Amino acid sequence: RSSAASDVYKRQELEETASAQGQMGLSFQITLALLILLLIIQYNSLSKAFLILVTIPLATTGSFVGMWLFGLPMGFMEMLGLLALVGIVLNAAIVYVEFAEMQIRSRLADGRDLAQNGQRSYSGLTRSAFRECLAEAGQLRLLPIALTTLTTAGGLLPLAMSGGPLFEGMATAIIAGLLVGSVLTLFVLPALVALFVEWFRIRFVHEAESFADAQ
Repeated sequence: RSSAASDVYKRQELEETASAQGQMGLSFQITLALLILLLIIQYNSLSKAFLILVTIPLATTGSFVGMWLFGLPMGFMEMLGLLALVGIVLNAAIVYVEFAEMQIRSRLADGRDLAQNGQRSYSGLTRSAFRECLAEAGQLRLLPIALTTLTTAGGLLPLAMSGGPLFEGMATAIIAGLLVGSVLTLFVLPALVALFVEWFRIRFVHEAESFADAQ
């Protein structure tokens, strides 16, 4: 009887876990849809929203690799860790994009390195100047992103090492995702911005906006 009762309890526990994971997956989809909508409204651009959201798979890939290396399963707490990770990485990407726009607008407002008549324009600048703005934005954000990553990872390290089965997976997912996601954000995101502007000719910054801000 005790064995049968134990089997029933385990079955109920598995069903509740599966139900909770399903609800978490639905919540994640709703949250992602709202994030996309807010980013499109904020930037009035599908391309910028895509560039920012591309950091999510970069970070989650790091989480999956970290959990695989340590032999940790994907459970409810690990999914919570992924949700927290998404917010941190998106914040870094949004700030980088803002800094890149500020660098470009500054040059446009000052009339420096502008694309001349007959010369291809990269958001109003020459190609080399546009790339310099992307690199400068990365340099400006390097220290803040590195400090945020290291302090967060350091704070979660005790949980990852001795947090028990409840917190080890969650902490490992966040730490691994942050380390990989932050590095890739500083290198992959600028490359993607350059790719979209140079190959697909999107307007990363409109000259009219920059001149209006300067006035």
